[in-house]
Amino acid sequence: MPQDANARGQVGALLTRMGQPEKGLETLRETIRLATPNDASLGFFYLFAGEAELELGHAPAALDWLQRANAFMPGSPLVQAWLASVYTTMGDQPNAAKYIAALKQLAPAGAERYASRKFGPIPPNGWPRTRILLRADSGFAREDLMAWCEANGVDFLFGLARNERLVAEIETELDRVAAKSRRTGRPERRFKTFMWTTRRTWSRRRRVVAKAEWTKGEANPRFVVTSLRRDACKAKYLYEKVYCARGDMENRIKECQLDLYADRTSTATMRANQLRLWFYSMAYVLLCALRRIGLHDTDFATATCGTIRLKLLKIGALVRISVRRIRIAMASACPAAQDWSRAAIRLAIAALARASPA
Repeated sequence: MPQDANARGQVGALLTRMGQPEKGLETLRETIRLATPNDASLGFFYLFAGEAELELGHAPAALDWLQRANAFMPGSPLVQAWLASVYTTMGDQPNAAKYIAALKQLAPAGAERYASRKFGPIPPNGWPRTRILLRADSGFAREDLMAWCEANGVDFLFGLARNERLVAEIETELDRVAAKSRRTGRPERRFKTFMWTTRRTWSRRRRVVAKAEWTKGEANPRFVVTSLRRDACKAKYLYEKVYCARGDMENRIKECQLDLYADRTSTATMRANQLRLWFYSMAYVLLCALRRIGLHDTDFATATCGTIRLKLLKIGALVRISVRRIRIAMASACPAAQDWSRAAIRLAIAALARASPA
C-alpha cells in the first residue's frame, strides 16, 4: 500500500475513535478500495471499519468487516475479542462463546478481561490481598449479581427495599425506639442483624442489617444486605460508616456534574462522550489535588469545585512575563489574593519535592 494510503487509513481509525465514525468509515472504505489484496495493513483496516460500523450501531455490517479481518488475521486475539463482542450484541451466544473460547487459547489474560466486563474486574493473581467491596442501592440487590460476587470473592453491601416480612423482623426494636423517642423528644435508632432470604428469588440466606429508627413521630426502617461477616463489621458501623458513605460519594458526583459540567454528554457517539467524561474527571482530580495540597488550612479547605473555580481561578490579574520570572499582580482588594499566593507556593514546593531524586 502506498504510504499516503496507509496514512489515510490511520486517519480513518483516528476519526472513529475521536467520535466521528461516519467520516472514519468513509476514509477507511476508500483506503481499502485502493489497497492491494496482499497488503499487510489490510486486516487492520477491516478491523477498524468493523469498529466504526459498530460505533454507528450497524452490527451486521460490523460483523461482515470483522469476518474479513479474521480471514486475513486468523490468529489475532483482538479480532476474536471484537467478534465475540459483536455476536454478544446481536444476541448470538453460541457464536460468542466460540470466539471467547478461541480468545482463551490465544490470549488467556485477554479472555479474562473480556469475561469480566459483565460486572467488573476480578483481582489479578498478582494481588492476592486486594479486596473489593461493591456498594450500591437497592436496585442492585439481585440474585445474579450477589451470586457472582460470592463466587468471585468480591464483598458487597447493597440497600434492600423494605417489605412487610422485613419490618416484622424488627417490630420489637421499632417499639423500643418509639417509646424512647416519646420519652426524650429526640430521634432514636437501634440496629439489628439477622439472616434472611426471599421466598423465591434468592438462592441462599444472607446477612441483613436493619436500622430501626423513630423520627418526626413515625417509623423510618432501613435495610441493607451484605456478604461481610459479623466479626468483620458490626451492624451500627456497617450501616452508618460504610453504607451511608455512599451518600457523600453521590455528592461528589453531583459536584463534578454541576460545578464542572460533567453532565454535558450530548455528542452523537458513546466513545466521544466517554472522552468528554475523561476530561471532566481529570479536571476534578486536579481540583481535588489543589484543595488537598495548596488550600489546606485556608477558607477553601472544604470548598466545592464550583467555589474554587469562581473565587480562586476566575479572577482578574495583571500578568507580566520576563526572561527569568512571571509576575502576577492582583488588586489590593481581592479577597482571595493571600490564599491564591499561598496555594501557588505550596504547589511549587510539592512539584520540587516530587521531582527530587530523593
